[in-house]
Amino acid sequence: MQAKLKFLKKFAVFGRKSPLDRSYDQVVSIGSNCEVTWNIRHHFKTGKAYPFDWWMTPFHALLDVLDARFSGLFEPSNLSIPADRGTVVDTRFNLMYHHDFARDEDGRVIVGDVEKQLMDLRKKYARRADRFVNELDGKKVLFVRNRCGNDPAYLNGDYGDIQPDQCMEIQRALSALLPHTQFDLFATNKPGFEAFSYRGSEIFSDLIIEHGDCSDYMVSPQGWAEMFERNRIVLRGAVADRRVP
Repeated sequence: MQAKLKFLKKFAVFGRKSPLDRSYDQVVSIGSNCEVTWNIRHHFKTGKAYPFDWWMTPFHALLDVLDARFSGLFEPSNLSIPADRGTVVDTRFNLMYHHDFARDEDGRVIVGDVEKQLMDLRKKYARRADRFVNELDGKKVLFVRNRCGNDPAYLNGDYGDIQPDQCMEIQRALSALLPHTQFDLFATNKPGFEAFSYRGSEIFSDLIIEHGDCSDYMVSPQGWAEMFERNRIVLRGAVADRRVP
């Protein structure tokens, strides 16, 4: 790992000064959880859906899905439902399809025949993958990565975090998938590291300040809004988008 980090840092320039505003055509979640998606939509009033919005996606799962170009998702042989039926795990990618399958009225347990739901889910995620790969082509995009994403109750240990070396690996995986997209990477909910440029991307981080304004999965909408504003993140021509599934 140290040798890889030394190699990657050969291409990084630390201490880059950011512009007055960081302006983007799209702000897109790359996990690891639904907290980041909810707050992107809430703050920027956008409704376009992308593949990583509602999954629990640890670090290596993110890299593996990008490397696979979103192929192999929702394969019946790779799906596992734990005894408490609290989620659906993809054992190939080691991620959780936590919000995709039908649940009971309390939202606690997975119900119904999972395999009967797969056809519609594959169609939905084919649209989202196409949007990720093709609609972002040629755009200026901010990818937001939140927390590490591992849930030891359901997933194999994957504590790959979002420090500079992991961010550089994510940048390389995104560049391979989106060679014509200009993008930056924002690591959130971590103690901030010094912003740096790497292979044409700015990589920066910040920590959300918790205001106790929400007890649900969105954590602190005020804290997220302050963080976006503190880092001068602007969505170009920001108007409320209708929800696009």
